[in-house]
Amino acid sequence: MNSRFTIKPLAIAIGATAALGATLAQGNSFFVDGAVANAMGGAGIANSDAINYHSNPALLINNQDDKFALTLPSVGFFIEDSNGFGDSVMNFVDNDIDQYTNFDASGIDTAVSTLNTSITTLGTATDTYNTTPNRTNLDALIAANADVTTNVGDVRSETAVIDNLVQSTKSTFTSFSGKPMQTGLMANLGLAVPNLGIPFAVQFANNTFMGFQFELDQTDLTPLDQTLADSDEYLLLVEDVSAKNDIALGYISDLDTLQTEYDALPAGQAKNDKFDEITAKNTQLQGALTDVNTATNTLQNTTTANGVFAGGTFIGAPAFDENNLNSAVHFSAVNVTELGLASAYALNLGGEDFVAGLKLKFQQIEAISDSYLFKDLAADAQAQIDGTLNAGRKSHTVFNADLGVTKDFATDSFGTITAAAVVKDLIPYSLDTPAGDKISIKPQLRVGVAHHTDWSTLVADLDVTRNSAMGFGGKTQYLNLGAEVSLKGHAQARIGLKNNLAVSGDRAVTLGLGLTPFGVGVDISGWFTPGDTDLEMIKNAGVVTQFTMRF
Repeated sequence: MNSRFTIKPLAIAIGATAALGATLAQGNSFFVDGAVANAMGGAGIANSDAINYHSNPALLINNQDDKFALTLPSVGFFIEDSNGFGDSVMNFVDNDIDQYTNFDASGIDTAVSTLNTSITTLGTATDTYNTTPNRTNLDALIAANADVTTNVGDVRSETAVIDNLVQSTKSTFTSFSGKPMQTGLMANLGLAVPNLGIPFAVQFANNTFMGFQFELDQTDLTPLDQTLADSDEYLLLVEDVSAKNDIALGYISDLDTLQTEYDALPAGQAKNDKFDEITAKNTQLQGALTDVNTATNTLQNTTTANGVFAGGTFIGAPAFDENNLNSAVHFSAVNVTELGLASAYALNLGGEDFVAGLKLKFQQIEAISDSYLFKDLAADAQAQIDGTLNAGRKSHTVFNADLGVTKDFATDSFGTITAAAVVKDLIPYSLDTPAGDKISIKPQLRVGVAHHTDWSTLVADLDVTRNSAMGFGGKTQYLNLGAEVSLKGHAQARIGLKNNLAVSGDRAVTLGLGLTPFGVGVDISGWFTPGDTDLEMIKNAGVVTQFTMRF
């Protein structure tokens, strides 16, 4: 007898898709380059350092004396899973899969066997009482009926265990669907010349964004639905046994009363009449017990519609066929190669000094996207992936621009406050992917403020616009906060907080260190999501390293 659920092929398929990455590209999150900014919560558009020009070109004009600043290079990696795909997978792996694949049916088998035995005992006790209707035999009958009631409850509970397990597994499967997850690799080289005639900067960057999303096809849940249907069918038969036994219990209760009255009567006509009542009631009980036995026999001999139960025994759930699964994983990768040219100009408007900066960007955007059915991945995953890499590419060359502005408010005793605003990607685009989806590039507005002293910096940035991911990620609208403490300009410690206002509870803590002896800088930053487990901590996590030279 097979008493196990079979689901491992589907689990393997899900694991295979998680190793890929996923679907359509939808836009461009406001990503702040550089280890310094990312160590301070991703806030950088008001941080008055020329090395931050890629976040805000207006920062090319600042209060520092550097003749040039060279980035050699800045390299980063991140992962975003704010929608909880990883949580769903791990919950399935840690909880559902073991329970489901290794389900032990001995509990329900034992319960049904015990119920059958108690039904037989009840019939014997009834016959004995019918032959000799006395208190001793009635008590035995009452006890036998109580055992049937208990054992019916046990069968009901064990059936509910199966039902609950399947419901939980079905819920977990469903939770995988429609939750995008994204990873990215970033690298850039840059040269800023802020104090030699006209400030200018050149940047070369290559950023790759990859994502995936699982889409459940409801037909793949058919084995679970069939198990639930058969469980419900079986439970109806159990409830019929219970209902019939309750009727018998009513007659037994009446017999208990009649027997007590009979035992209290003296010999005579009244006692004889009471005996006749007992006999009549016992005849009714016999009919009720016949109904109990009929219901029990039906339970014992029934094979449910999908064969999950047969002969009153749990046989096993229908198997998943990994070669016939219609669920899909959508994959996308977007590679953006960018050459940026930036300059900044000091302006005086109405007696107020401002700095305005412009960054022109020439971008080559290469999109790779495809969708894979699980049954095709099960047949030959490598062939599917190779086919996408060889044929599923589409390139676009576009021109775009970023516009930034800063305003300093200096005080003698309180340091300098800098206010800033940046509009990235002034020119909107809608670009096709090989799968027929769209990469939507739209203008993005961010505002920020920073406070500077000789030994400290406090920064805050806010996305005014709600942004989509470049690749396949969730919506973002960040409120970023950060702080830096500097030791004589040679060492820096940084901390910050990234709070995604578009997704409840999506936030990350950022940390970073910098060493800048003799104009050579090494900065490293990392961020993670506060949580109790490793998986929770990497929902929004990344690391950026940066090497700079200043003269």
